[in-house]
Amino acid sequence: STISLAMYNPYTAPDLPLPRALGLIDLILTICFSFEALLKTLAYGFVLHPGSYIRRDFWNKLDFGIVVLSLVALFVKGASQAGVFRMIRTLRPLRFINKSSGMKLVIEVLLSSLSPLFHIGLVTGFFFVIFAILGVHFFKGAFYACSDATWGDVSYRSENPITTAGECTQPYRWENSPSHFDHLGAALVTLFEMS
Repeated sequence: STISLAMYNPYTAPDLPLPRALGLIDLILTICFSFEALLKTLAYGFVLHPGSYIRRDFWNKLDFGIVVLSLVALFVKGASQAGVFRMIRTLRPLRFINKSSGMKLVIEVLLSSLSPLFHIGLVTGFFFVIFAILGVHFFKGAFYACSDATWGDVSYRSENPITTAGECTQPYRWENSPSHFDHLGAALVTLFEMS
């Protein structure tokens, strides 16, 4: 499954041998995965009792969801919708995490570390906002310059630097730098670029 996903190229013409073979492999794998889900459903039950296939653990829910989406992708014929469902196939390698206890432990630890990372991101975002507000306060309008399309900033090329919009004459334009601190949104983007 993973090898066929790695070999898939959406820009290859669909009538060539490789895409046709990959489509056949996709069909065979979907049938195999569906058969496996059916056998697990028959062995454990579907959802009614606590030890059933779906209620047993998160990995079985993920496994069943991937199988259902793979089946839906087989029957969707529209080009735009099929692309979305084909993208879901990238989740298939996650099915093998259920088989490996070491990988399952690594993924569970990784998922449990997301909550502290979210809090660190909030604190970092708070500091970004503080420094963006300071940047707007100190540098609002300070990044305008007299420039032209060919050379960029021409403000300091002469003996008398151009420092105001009135001194900037044709063919030049008084323009702002792409990275500036004129409002909070631009200041946040500028700080993000600088960091």
